Amino acid sequence: MIKVKPEEYRVLVVDDDPTMRLMLGAVLEGDGFQVHEAADGIDASHILSQEAIDVIVADFNMPGLDGLGLLRHAKLARPSAVRLMLTGKADLETAVRAINESEVFRFLMKPVEPEDLLRHVLSGCKRVALEREVVRLRSEMKAREKDLARLEQRSPGITQVERRSDGALVLDDSYFSDDSSDSEQG
Repeated sequence: MIKVKPEEYRVLVVDDDPTMRLMLGAVLEGDGFQVHEAADGIDASHILSQEAIDVIVADFNMPGLDGLGLLRHAKLARPSAVRLMLTGKADLETAVRAINESEVFRFLMKPVEPEDLLRHVLSGCKRVALEREVVRLRSEMKAREKDLARLEQRSPGITQVERRSDGALVLDDSYFSDDSSDSEQG
């Protein structure tokens, strides 16, 4: 199970309503997240270009670059960032567009309860943590594959292991040669 430490994650809150933006930021900061705030999509785009943001919580309806446009941009600028969309008016078409065009992780209705916001942001952070773990494990596997290739180059056949269907190792006859009888006679 992945354990998320909020203080290790950066969350970008984007909403043109200052009261909503401050409330969302305060809830997340209160739980320990590093919070960045933007009043519109343009300001948020600048933050995305400068900061390694992990989770984006964006309002759908904003002047200028709306939430959908911002999250579409974020998908390209910070593809590993998890994207959440907030809206005061949910319709199926908006939700489908958000999911299909911006790969939105969650679609939340305003007003969002603080517990729900935290739960969804934490869930997004777990996704980020899992993706980081996959990258780390792939890197480890590549390093081990290189080690095995070097070992195989020095001692051909050493990395070849045969197993039976029950998982037991199959050893060739050289492991069973009776060298002990030679030493007893001499």
